[in-house]
Amino acid sequence: MGRKLIFSNDEESNETVKRYEKYLSGQAGGYFDVEELEDIIEFYLRNGLTEDSLQALELGFKLHPNSSELKLKRAKTYLATGDNQSAIQLLDSLADKDEYEATLLRMQILLRLGRNEEAHLLATRLWAQGPEEDADNICLDIASVYSAQQEWGKALSWLHKGDSQNSQNTDLLFELAFTYEQQNAFPQAIATYNRIIDIDPYITEAWFDMGQAYYAQQNYNKALEAYEFALTINEKDSLTLLQKAHTLFQLDRFEEAIEPYKEYGKISGDLWQTSLFLGECYENMGEYDQAVIHYENSIDLYPENYDALIGIGICLLELRRYELAQSYLQKAISIQEDSAEACTYFAEALTGSGQLDEAIRNYKHSLRLNPGQTSVLVTIGQYYYHREAPDVPTALSYFLQAREQDPEYEYINAFIAACYFTMGEEESGQAHLAEALSKDAEAAQIFRDNYPQHAHFLSQNPT
Repeated sequence: MGRKLIFSNDEESNETVKRYEKYLSGQAGGYFDVEELEDIIEFYLRNGLTEDSLQALELGFKLHPNSSELKLKRAKTYLATGDNQSAIQLLDSLADKDEYEATLLRMQILLRLGRNEEAHLLATRLWAQGPEEDADNICLDIASVYSAQQEWGKALSWLHKGDSQNSQNTDLLFELAFTYEQQNAFPQAIATYNRIIDIDPYITEAWFDMGQAYYAQQNYNKALEAYEFALTINEKDSLTLLQKAHTLFQLDRFEEAIEPYKEYGKISGDLWQTSLFLGECYENMGEYDQAVIHYENSIDLYPENYDALIGIGICLLELRRYELAQSYLQKAISIQEDSAEACTYFAEALTGSGQLDEAIRNYKHSLRLNPGQTSVLVTIGQYYYHREAPDVPTALSYFLQAREQDPEYEYINAFIAACYFTMGEEESGQAHLAEALSKDAEAAQIFRDNYPQHAHFLSQNPT
């Protein structure tokens, strides 16, 4: 059978790594056979710890100086560090240059070097020379090499070839579904997960991955259904509980999301993030005091928690506790100085406590960080229009910028009309007022409430 490049993270391998790390610290003996060393090196490579894999190789060559298997792992380590030439030279030095894994590694190097045709010829030869009963697994391994280089079309071609050899190979079907997802072909991915479930309906990963595919399409009801099937198989799967809670949150079913979030926290021990999620649920339910409690719990566990600080700031704004909100939002700004969001909320808190000039300075700073905030442009425009000494031309400039960004922004034409009327440009005012009234029947009342001095112009624009 073809040896897969997808390394199995089994319990025995983990125990080997633990024993090896005890050896490094002087707590255990130091003999490891070749297979154990392969597992250790693969573990480090899989986790991006190339220095550790090199250290393990050094021990390996001391114990087994002529091991071709360890030479292959060294070639793989060279590949991980981007040293393609050293990797291919080492492969050329092997006694059996056509060994299965060596050929797959050579393919990967050739693809990295842009020698695609040579890689294709190797893949074709590997498949043609392999035993017929392993044709599907050989196709899977070849596809994995192409996937590692993000050559999704080539990977898909080999996976289809393998699927035609054995339509019951669930490992291959998982890779096929994953490859579809990389191409944003989510309906095909979902159909493939359904094929896996038809083969074995108790494969939890198939239900979970199908839920993820639905979630990526924002089909939250279908995603929820898939996660719930996964939980009937393993009700303690923390990641599935988390995704179920996220899905309920996306469906605005905030109260229902609370329990799976709590379960996730108990199982995973990820308490600071769980508290953050719970705070967001209570915030969206309008239970601001309860939300603050959970956000505070999150901050206690992780003091630099920007999202929780913002969450508390928003809740305190809703509770009209503006000065207290300022202290939390200032802390959020100190953590993320380039956050337009934090600056905008801080400006709202300043506005609430009557510090209008300081609020406008912060709104403008927020715009410099993120010019695309239409609502902030409108807020600044309203400030200049309604302040004690109005600056109507400046107000108009901000309203016009807002309209350019979002022509459908609610009542924007009414605000522009008021500016033109104030400046004595009645023709332009009437044109914008007419447009405002044609788009929203409530625009007349908004205009009357905000600009009573110009209400008489409404009679010339009957609704």
